[in-house]
Amino acid sequence: MAEACRAYGMAESLFYRWQREFLENAHAAFTSGCAEQEARIRELERLAGQLALELEVLKKASGLYRQRKGGSW
Repeated sequence: MAEACRAYGMAESLFYRWQREFLENAHAAFTSGCAEQEARIRELERLAGQLALELEVLKKASGLYRQRKGGSW
């Protein structure tokens, strides 16, 4: 590591401090915004389910309409 630090004109102590800070806080990079994303996913899944139900109702209504249109009312 000493050679790499010299090549970039950086003190080794600075590198190790950055490394320590990163390792102590790395979890924040992966958890930030997760709750909002999960809430959005739940809302979209709920909406997809609602739309699927509406589609089924419309398909059945369309089938009944076609049957009655072709048959007697």
